[in-house]
This record gives sequence, structure tokens and C-alpha cells, in this order.
Amino acid sequence: MPLARPAVRPLRSTLLAACVGLATFVQGAEAPVHSSTASPAVSAAPVAAPAGPPAVELGLPLQRHFSSDDYAGYSSVTAVAHTAEGFTLFGTYHAAILYDGVTHEKIHVPATYVTTLCRAHDGVMWVAGDNEIGVIEADAADGQLRYVSRTGLLPEAARAFGRMRAMVAGRAGVFAATTDGVLHFAAGRAEFLPLPTDSRVQLFAISGRIYLQDTRRGLLVFAEGGFRAVDTGHALSGRRIQLVERDATHALCLIESEGPFRLDLATGRLEKMSTPLDALLAEPMGRGLRMPDGRVVFIRGNNRGLLVADSALQGAQTLDAKTGLANTAILGLALDADHGLWLGTGNGLVRLDLAPGVSVFDERNAFPIGSAS
Repeated sequence: MPLARPAVRPLRSTLLAACVGLATFVQGAEAPVHSSTASPAVSAAPVAAPAGPPAVELGLPLQRHFSSDDYAGYSSVTAVAHTAEGFTLFGTYHAAILYDGVTHEKIHVPATYVTTLCRAHDGVMWVAGDNEIGVIEADAADGQLRYVSRTGLLPEAARAFGRMRAMVAGRAGVFAATTDGVLHFAAGRAEFLPLPTDSRVQLFAISGRIYLQDTRRGLLVFAEGGFRAVDTGHALSGRRIQLVERDATHALCLIESEGPFRLDLATGRLEKMSTPLDALLAEPMGRGLRMPDGRVVFIRGNNRGLLVADSALQGAQTLDAKTGLANTAILGLALDADHGLWLGTGNGLVRLDLAPGVSVFDERNAFPIGSAS
């Protein structure tokens, strides 16, 4: 069941209060005023834009960085997710840390690092690291949050499953990709689904279904108790892809070195998409997600920060070291209910405010400081 926690000041209000003087809310394409006393924001560098005037100003998202001093833990934040109540949960060395907008609560986990976090459809938070997987529950007696291992549910021979690579949840349960195979947890039971030798896999949850990209077998979907090959009409063996749900009927599929494709969820077929971002979207990309307004965000490969593309894939912004991103070694990302993009990085936790109508107006996207008015 979802974590039962006391009500706190809404996170969005807390973060915006901390940024008083940084920016003001505006409507439409007007940019807010940026105070000279503010913390630095992230500069949004436009990559490509549709023909004609832009619909909105490409502003600079507000940024808040949480260092290891803030949460009294290790600097590397290896995973991030949100609870059913909207609190931020992130993984680090030997612990998962819950942030409620005011305080940080550390929950010990018997893994070197918590490398994956996932909220199941029933609201339960799953936590995993190398050779360890379980859930976070509130103690019935004192309400204290504790980690409860589920590794013991696995067949004994599968409990030393090695490196934890990814974890997702769908209607059929919770799935975790490991060095040796895929772990599947559902209805209080667990099973181990072995992989072909030397396989490299990725897991995606799309419209409640679980997809697996296997470098040996291509794209598969979980159905009728096992993974079945999807006839995409396009060779995917040996390829690295990223999938992001766009709506109830299709997903965006990025194929490394080829660019964007439309995946029809009913037929499983892939169709090439034509966009000014073709070359950019063909670059190595990490995990992606869709924002409520249709924008898509991807972790760029090789520690190059983020890519934020508009809903039509006609224009994009890159957020990296040159444009002010606090850390470009992004290990995980998650979206909160207020358009806040949370990044687990090699040096702390970062929140970017990507809400429409909120941005910073300064010398990086307007007039240089000291220029004539």
C-alpha cells in the first residue's frame, strides 16, 4: 500500500519560496525578471525550431541542487522516483532517502548502492541494488519506514542475480532486469526468467505493458506469462533503443544511429518519423520520459546532460555543463506532479522546474548585462 506520511507544505510552494527573487510567473511567451541575487539557472540552448515564430519563449528553467550535506548521505544519487503521495525517493550508498519537501528520512537498504526505484500500480515502492530487491513499508507499530527484502521469494538459485540494471512496473507486476535474467514479482510470488548468454536488455513500461529490448532477439512484450517477440518490421537485434509512451495508441522509439520511429502499440510496427531533430535523436540516448504537455525528455549519452524536445519533435533544448546544469552525469530521472524534473547525478540531487510559464530572463537569453535599455 502507499506510504502513509504526515501532510507537509506542498513541494512546489516550498521550492518556489526558496527561489523568491529568481523569477515571477507569467502568461504566454513573456519572460520573467531575473534577480541579480538569485542562484544560477540552467541556460536552455535551442537546438532546432519549427518554421515561423516560436509558440513560447525558450526560457531558462529554475534549478535547485541538493548536495550530500543537505541529505547527510553520499554524493552519488543513483536512482530517483516519487511515491504515491508525491514525495521524492532517491537511492544512494546503502540507503533510500525520502524527501517530503522539508526533511530527509534515510532508510537503510542492504545493497552497496540503491540503483533502481519503482512504484508499482498498487502504490508500493520497490527498491533494488546488486543481489537485493524489496519494498519500503511503514512499520505498523511506530510508523517508521523500513526496507523489507523480497529477494527470498526468488528461487534459491536465482537469489544471487548479480547487477541490477533496470526496474519497471506494469499490469502484470514488477519486472527487474539483472545480469543473468529478468525477475518478475506479482501477487506475492516471484519467478526468474533467464536470458540468452551475452544478452544486454532494456525494460520499458508502455500503457501498462512491459516491453523488453534484447540485443540478441530484438523487441519483446510480456504476454501470457512470458516475453513474446514483436514483429516491428524493422531489424532491432543488436540495436540500442529508447521507448517513451506518447498516447494510448503509440510510443516514440529512438533507435541509435537511425533516429525517431513511431511504434504502433496495436500492431507492433515501426514507422520512421521525419523531423528536424533526426540527427540529434539518432545520438546515444539514455532513459526518457513524457511530460504532461507532450514534451519528451531524454538523458543524453556520454554524460552530456539532457535533451528536452517539444511535443511535435520540431524543436529542442539541450541542458548541459555549458548551459549551467549542476551535473551532467545523470544516473536517473523522475517527474513530479508540478512539472519538476528530478535528476539523480554523480554529485547530488537536482530539480529543474519545467512548468510552462516559469523561466528566467537574463543575459543568456535576452540583453547582456549593462546593455542600454
